[in-house]
Amino acid sequence: QLACPLAVTHCDDLTLNNLALSIPLPTGEEPRVETVEEGRIRHDSRNQTLQWVIDSVGESNRASSLEFFVDGASDPNAFFPINIVFSSSNMLSGVEVFDVISSQSGNQVKYSKESSLIVQQYSVV
Repeated sequence: QLACPLAVTHCDDLTLNNLALSIPLPTGEEPRVETVEEGRIRHDSRNQTLQWVIDSVGESNRASSLEFFVDGASDPNAFFPINIVFSSSNMLSGVEVFDVISSQSGNQVKYSKESSLIVQQYSVV
């Protein structure tokens, strides 16, 4: 039996939405979840993974942790890579559009903007 503690912490100025971690299960057996502070857990037996989904990690929810045990597992490296997917309305670069100016007239132009950061795959190896 091998214990696997994981923690997710808030990054300054970045709120993560729909954070989903996919953790490989080396034996394919359903893990025994000891603690989960935030989010939902689901055992995906077909893909031999543990899915941990947290709606939001941000200012009001700065950290969460998960601890689970897997019978028959002996190598901690077998829980990697952990694949992570998330989105955010904050940008990593800090770049923002404040005004749009017409190059022909020099006047401000009405505009709208929508910022989103969508990560298709992020892995912890």
